[in-house]
Amino acid sequence: MAGASPKACILTPPGRGAVATIRVVAGDSVIDAAQPAVFCANNGRAVCDQQIERIVFGRWGRSVSEDVVLCRLEPGLLEIHCHGGDSAVQRIMADLQRLGCQPESWRDQRVRRAGFLEAELQEALQQAPTLQTAAALAQQADGRLQREVDQLIVGLESTADSSKFTQQVSLRLDALIHHSRFGRHLIQPWRVVFAGRPNVGKSSLINVLLGYARSIVFDQPGTTRDAVGSDTAFEGWPVRLIDTAGLRPTGDDLERAGMLRTQQELATADCRVLVLDASQPALPEDVELLNTWPSSVIVAHKSDQPPAWGRDLPSGALRVSSLEKTGVCDLERVIVERLVPETPEREAVFPVTDRQAACLEQARQSAEDGAWDAARNALLQLRYGARAESHSSGASTLDS
Repeated sequence: MAGASPKACILTPPGRGAVATIRVVAGDSVIDAAQPAVFCANNGRAVCDQQIERIVFGRWGRSVSEDVVLCRLEPGLLEIHCHGGDSAVQRIMADLQRLGCQPESWRDQRVRRAGFLEAELQEALQQAPTLQTAAALAQQADGRLQREVDQLIVGLESTADSSKFTQQVSLRLDALIHHSRFGRHLIQPWRVVFAGRPNVGKSSLINVLLGYARSIVFDQPGTTRDAVGSDTAFEGWPVRLIDTAGLRPTGDDLERAGMLRTQQELATADCRVLVLDASQPALPEDVELLNTWPSSVIVAHKSDQPPAWGRDLPSGALRVSSLEKTGVCDLERVIVERLVPETPEREAVFPVTDRQAACLEQARQSAEDGAWDAARNALLQLRYGARAESHSSGASTLDS
């Protein structure tokens, strides 16, 4: 890191905690030059003389000192671990700024050290809502997506004038895009919308699936007037269960607005669950809902009561009782099968953000049109973000 200007960033989130970490770039000599010393190692050595990857105990500060642990990760790169909480962190950061270190965010430092795409993948990994999604995101954040994109950029440097080359690029882009929907939902939960007439038990069913009372349950029809979303996980996959206003003829403007919102939620859902009251005869609203959304998961709710639908009950409807909690596991299983019909192989490479997926789609469309410069520019945008223009001169500019 010779010639690099000293910078410091806080790696741990704000707030109370056991330990906080500050990473310093090109700051070892700056710390050593401070007089009187701002850091005193217990072994008596200067920071520049500490062994790489060796934990060093010491004290930070002059008049009022604080116990810290320092570690040199490589020449010019070190981490300072102090007591958690904002006070200790801000005190050390203030000292570092006074010594000439420029503060920066952890993301800016990651972009500078590893590149835009790798920093974006690391940020996505930090947002993983479950262990299962974290494992899938970690596989993409280990450099495989970046390597695949780099190889495609280098390939597009050559003249693309053969059908064999065209087919190869298209196949590789298709392979990257194939699991893009799965990849994006590793951070963003799948949206599962529950719809049906008022008082068919949508709210009660969602509460059972969540394991606690999130949606209001009341025996007055039309209680739910707006979409209510709650996050949970089914078999390790993040889902958002959305309770909606009941669908029925009404002259109430507020209720009509709620039903319009229900239709909008259904139109954009990843999975639709139509809830029928199996203890009451079918009504026209039920039939209309089934005909409008024929590919939905059908729940014959209140199965603990005598059935009233008879042969009119759609084939494949799941008999569920929120009261007795029967059929709930089957419903979870069917929802997961709809949302995640296949999981990628361990070696699969795919995007994990909307931005990454959009860049790949643009690259594929450009490749199909024979616009090779546009395809390469889309991949450069994926790789470098807003800095893509500075990398447009050739493959030699790619990060190692």
